[in-house]
Amino acid sequence: MPGNHQARFAVVDQALEKLDKVKDYITVGMETVIDVTQDFVQCDKGESTDKENELKDMMLQYISMEAELQHFLSAVDHVKTQSTGDTVGMADMLDREFTERKKTIDPARLQEHIKYKDLNQKIWDTLHPDELMPEQASLDLDDDDLAMTQQVVVTKCPYTGQEMINPMRNKLCDHRYDRAAVEEMLKKRGSRAKCPVAGCANTKPISQDDLEEDNKFKRYIETKNRQEGKRTKRPGRGAFNV
Repeated sequence: MPGNHQARFAVVDQALEKLDKVKDYITVGMETVIDVTQDFVQCDKGESTDKENELKDMMLQYISMEAELQHFLSAVDHVKTQSTGDTVGMADMLDREFTERKKTIDPARLQEHIKYKDLNQKIWDTLHPDELMPEQASLDLDDDDLAMTQQVVVTKCPYTGQEMINPMRNKLCDHRYDRAAVEEMLKKRGSRAKCPVAGCANTKPISQDDLEEDNKFKRYIETKNRQEGKRTKRPGRGAFNV
């Protein structure tokens, strides 16, 4: 019956909402691994590679969990569109769809995840504070190129006026903000938070879905600051002008 069909989906939707907490746990786990690894490498000076590799493996486990969760949610969406309402049939279909989707997870590609790259970047920066990673050599700029590039590349957050630490790119207008600044602005202004860049044609309120980490630009900022002989610092409290 249609009513029972809708009721079953309502129960499924309620269960899926609880999985949002799982996604949060995975994200927190990834950030914790990065912080712990950086602290460990700083104290150990890279002498214990076994422990370092153990932490890298832990990050890969979180990345794999994230991939499986995404595939599970995708499988659920597929089942909801195909199901006739038979509970047993739905469970069997979900199991098949999830199993097939998990097969597409390539362990080798997990290392391409942005968090795994961030982890390796933190390790390198801790052990080699004045050097670029080998694969970043192409990002190195000489003084003339840097001076010219700085004329057109804005590395300061439009909210705080300070150098960005963790730039987030607005996918709708391509403008960047420091993560701490834009997250605080979203908390304070909610749906009234809009891109603060003067002349921006994007009038849509900023949402988390529109933001993405811009690690390439982050590496550019770090490279620029190293060449200028200074380290980036987080803005202190009270830096936001609301």
